[in-house]
Amino acid sequence: MQYFGEVMIGTPAKKFRVVFDTGSYILWVPDVACTGFACETHHKFAVSESHTGQVLDVTDPDTLVKLSYIKYGTGSMVGVKATDTVQVGNLAVPEAGVLVATIENGAVFRVSPFDGVLGFSRRDLVLHNKDGKEIHYNYLNAAKKSGTVKHAAISFFLGSNPGNGGGAAVLGGVDKRLFEGPITYHDVLMKTMGNWALKLNEITVGDSDKNYCPEAGCLAIIDTGTSLIVGPGEVVEGVIDALGVQPDCSNLHKAPSMKFKFGDKEPMELSAEDVTLKIKSYGSVQCKSAIANSGSRIPNQFPDHDGMLVVILGDAFLRHFYSVFDNDDTKKPVIGFAKPNMRAEVKVKEDGQHTVTHTATETPDDDCSLKLGKYCLKEKAKKN
Repeated sequence: MQYFGEVMIGTPAKKFRVVFDTGSYILWVPDVACTGFACETHHKFAVSESHTGQVLDVTDPDTLVKLSYIKYGTGSMVGVKATDTVQVGNLAVPEAGVLVATIENGAVFRVSPFDGVLGFSRRDLVLHNKDGKEIHYNYLNAAKKSGTVKHAAISFFLGSNPGNGGGAAVLGGVDKRLFEGPITYHDVLMKTMGNWALKLNEITVGDSDKNYCPEAGCLAIIDTGTSLIVGPGEVVEGVIDALGVQPDCSNLHKAPSMKFKFGDKEPMELSAEDVTLKIKSYGSVQCKSAIANSGSRIPNQFPDHDGMLVVILGDAFLRHFYSVFDNDDTKKPVIGFAKPNMRAEVKVKEDGQHTVTHTATETPDDDCSLKLGKYCLKEKAKKN
């Protein structure tokens, strides 16, 4: 249901668990001044205790600080803008924007296994520190401006087995060990508040020609920070009924698949099992749809895209594809999808690095660095 990773903030560095969220653009963690239950049960950060930390947006006479408010689909937070060294894996950005939360609202933050959120949407906020240097709150932009990455892109391989390895986020590009075949790229819709949005022409189920998107299409937000596939009732309720998966899972393997068609590209297909959550309880297994009604929490449309209903394709969609979010050309951002390499296993080591291992399998010559006859030997990748 949730994917998160570790970041190191400040000097000396302090470790935090954060959701890697393509649906927002700011990194935030709890501040030491936050006293609510959500903050008290998670790691907190003190800018004043970091040699490289600095509070920003301070008004004259240096006693008042402007607060920022962020609203998510399932919670909100109020925080103070700051800058500090932020390290993700082996990628350290010396002066990145950070929000330290003084107030957190929402049950999702109180019970979460993560401390905060690291956003990777296309939006950015640029402020100046005391030396007049630009501080970018979009972490990918900050990384590119500092020269620590050459390409403002991030890609994801999301694990499908609960509790058995979450997957990987690759900053600065792609990792060819984690996908197979070509990457199919789609142009991002602009004027969507920095969201990673695509025009979804059709959603169909089984052999039926019925399109559950309106005539103008759906506006699909591709979001690693959303667990499910979410949309307005007029879209998702018909899909759920057409799939017809029973709560006892008795017809799961016989239920039809669903297809997503973006532009003129080949439809992307998911089986009924792919979009169903299996809930284990008291020795039995129940099936619950991974497709949900967005209700009134999320706007149904964007002002510049009349007639296009908003659908959020979250982790229930993304864990079946290798996904690439490329904002290197800010005027022509693209999202790419590829077939994930399901033989890959990502393992985190104690030093924070990760390795990728592959099981032996028949594979073309150019896809393997260690071969025995026609088989690729079990391979342990170098530190990454």
